[in-house]
Amino acid sequence: MSEPNTSRTGTIRVASYNIRLGLEQGLPAVSQTLLDMNADIVALQEVGSSWHMGPDGALAKRLAQSAGYHHSIFAGALFQDGGSYGIALLARSPMVAYTKVWHPVRDDEQRVLLKVRLGPPLNLTVWNTHLSIREWDRTKQLESISKQVAADAPDVLVGDFNLEPEETLMASIPLRNAWLDKPTDTYPTKSPEQCLDSIFIGNAFSIRTACRAIPSHASDHLPIMAEIQR
Repeated sequence: MSEPNTSRTGTIRVASYNIRLGLEQGLPAVSQTLLDMNADIVALQEVGSSWHMGPDGALAKRLAQSAGYHHSIFAGALFQDGGSYGIALLARSPMVAYTKVWHPVRDDEQRVLLKVRLGPPLNLTVWNTHLSIREWDRTKQLESISKQVAADAPDVLVGDFNLEPEETLMASIPLRNAWLDKPTDTYPTKSPEQCLDSIFIGNAFSIRTACRAIPSHASDHLPIMAEIQR
């Protein structure tokens, strides 16, 4: 098993990846992408647990085991026939506390925000989310996130926001976006036209390596990764 990068270099690799249930090339391809990135924290979106689409079983646990992560957590947003669909977090530190927050919804399917406190050696708070494709829902969800960030000051906020980083609502989030230069398009994988995925960083950390898209055809989104340090 890989050890946290922070134990060797003082940096923490943070990644976000919409895996689309492993439907593109199967779960082994997603796992290989995670292995190649070797991030300390991976936020996943479009994750199933005995869901009626995609591979069988709990995908977060399967990916954690195959990609070398000791710790994982899944947060379901949709539920059907005993299965669930939502988001997840994989990490190289224990998860000492976590909360699932239901996003506002009117026009689209239910979405959630997953808040996780990681213990040693990473010692930080990371939030993961996947926002709506519908404008009213997404606007309300971003407004809610901004208020929660202002109140709780997480160290990291990551996810598929379904919105470009330059948009006003994204810029209103009171954290620094790790896309320090011109963002790279992350969707769709075969011919990217939009940057829908972002990593935000709190004041307790500096951005050592700006956010970048990682080449992979395992999903319809490209994974993204940034390196941070205290």
